[in-house]
Amino acid sequence: MITPADTALINEAGEERRKYLNSFISQLDKPYLTALVRYNQVLAERNKLLKNQYTVGFSDIIEVFNQQLSTHGATIYQARCRLVESLTPLVSRYYALLSEDREQVELTYKSELHDTPLETLLRESLQRDRVNLFTTCGIHRDDLKMKLGGYPLRKYGSQGQQKSFLTALKLAQYDLIAGQNPHQPLLLLDDIFDKLDTRRVEQLLAIITSDRFGQIFITDCNKVRLEHLLHACHTDYALFKTDAGSLQPLTPTP
Repeated sequence: MITPADTALINEAGEERRKYLNSFISQLDKPYLTALVRYNQVLAERNKLLKNQYTVGFSDIIEVFNQQLSTHGATIYQARCRLVESLTPLVSRYYALLSEDREQVELTYKSELHDTPLETLLRESLQRDRVNLFTTCGIHRDDLKMKLGGYPLRKYGSQGQQKSFLTALKLAQYDLIAGQNPHQPLLLLDDIFDKLDTRRVEQLLAIITSDRFGQIFITDCNKVRLEHLLHACHTDYALFKTDAGSLQPLTPTP
């Protein structure tokens, strides 16, 4: 699904991008979801312990939590690395098609675990954690970095460029889900034409009306524009109008 709310992936804090990664990978990888649930449970217990540092056996308990976080964190970290590695070339390809290769995009996974095992990080940060009363390192602080021409997309990308990047990201996600599913996923496009120039809209429609995609739902407030664009694609489509919760079929304009 591609919606205007996707801009949160660019404009909001890293938590939004972690939610995206977690939701995406959990659809494809059950062990990932299990590890994520356990990691969050142990993390909450570790943070609770840090707020009660005079608990009997604090050092032994914190060490157990560190080991559990390391085990589950490694599973999560490896799955995220694999996903971003698979996503990156697909995002680049779709963005090149949308923009006709006018800008180069980058998608990278930022994590402290690239350089140091989580168990080591947790041990080294213990004093800082005790002062802050929460766990200051781990996969719950990772991020997904998006760049355009080598610069942060959030700061230097126009609204059209950001919308094109997010569209490319979601189309890449569609490809990966379709590749692991015997049925073609549904593609939902909500107000997709906002912030895209005419050429990019034409490129997008050319992409999604190919045989690679299955059933597609598009919502738009401008019937004339939508019908004109769909007619130009020379593909089968049906128009409906929604009003107060009801759905009414419309006859295409001759």
